[in-house]
Formats: sequence, structure tokens, C-alpha cells
Amino acid sequence: IGQCNGGHSNDVTDAWLSCDGEINPNPNRTEEHWIMYNLGAIYTLEDSHIWNYNVAGSTDNGVKDIVIDVSTDGNTWTEFMMWSAEEAPGSDDYMGEVGPDFAGTDALYVLISVMTNWGGDCQGFAELKLNVSGSTVDIDEPVSPLLDFGVYPNPARDVITVQIDDPQSATIRLLDLSGALIRSQTPDGPTTLMSVDNLPVGMYLIQVLDDNGLHGVKRVAVIQ
Repeated sequence: IGQCNGGHSNDVTDAWLSCDGEINPNPNRTEEHWIMYNLGAIYTLEDSHIWNYNVAGSTDNGVKDIVIDVSTDGNTWTEFMMWSAEEAPGSDDYMGEVGPDFAGTDALYVLISVMTNWGGDCQGFAELKLNVSGSTVDIDEPVSPLLDFGVYPNPARDVITVQIDDPQSATIRLLDLSGALIRSQTPDGPTTLMSVDNLPVGMYLIQVLDDNGLHGVKRVAVIQ
């Protein structure tokens, strides 16, 4: 929708816009505005084409400097490159620009984290087209395979409770803000207790993973 012979519309419904940040799926990233694409299978990625946020009058929300990570499982991320995008013109015949060359990189997930934009209050993007070995993956809408779960109390002193609606095949991981693994635990039911009483005061990450590559991340504060 919104494309014709490679052009891209300037309709606000034909774009992604992030105004409220969320925890990055890659625990090594602090950027809270991000897009994660699930390609549905592991592909060998080649060249790409991108369309930035093209809504007339607010193209300054478009991404400028981004960092791209790739993953074959949604758990372990590899930084591919930093890249700078041009500001879109806001016209209905916008043709986009040549994107990063992935040079034969294998990936199931592509994560774009926004470092800067063109001066707007939000972070926007429109479309990514990936050429892969043997075919093309054309992605209008990013898919973020996130599991929903609860963590309480937050802040916590001694023990946190992790609540997962469907804990089958799940793993709970406690990480510091650098992404270093502190401990890993298999849920023993919908409610799992995890000790934090020996941790220094500070912020930590709780990550829940399952065998299908679905995951979620939440911050938790440890206090005295």
C-alpha cells in the first residue's frame, strides 16, 4: 500500500513512528527507539533499499544515524554497521535511496536502532526492502516478536517474581545493563521467584526467551 513503481506515499498511515521509547531487544543497546524485522526464516542478505519517514511537514522525524544489528535466533546479536539515511522530501513520488549492503550476511532478525533523527520530536521510518539470495523480502511493517510478562516488585530488595502466562519452553535471564549474563533460570510454573539479594544496587534487565525465538525485556531496579 502506498507504493507505485518504487515510489512511496507521504501518508502518515504508510510509515512507522516512535515517540515513546521502549527497552531495546538487544541488551547491549541503550537506544529506546528501534525497529525489529522478523524475516520469517534465515536468509542470506545482500543489498537493500530504504524509504525514510515521508510525511509532508514532519520529515524531520525521519531517522538520520542508525545502527543495524542482525541475529539468527533473536537472542544473540551481531552489530553489522552504522549507517546514515537521507531526509525524505515529503512528496508522493519519493523513490527512497540505496540502503546498506549486507554482503551475504545470514539473518532471521534485522534490528535498526535510532541514534539521531533530522530534528523532530519523534523517530520515523517507512520501509525496508532486502534483496536476499534467490528472492526479495519486502517489508512494509516491522514485526517485533515480544513476549509479554510481569516483574514485581519493582524496585526489589531480595527476590523478584516473574509472571509468564505461558511458561512452557521459556528461559528467564537476569543481565546487567552491559548485557552480561548474571544468572539464568527455567520457570517452574506461571510464577517464578528469582533472587537478587546479593546484587549491587542498580538497574538490571530481565529477559524472557522461548524456543521459537520470541522474547521480551524489562528493566528492574535493585535497592537496599
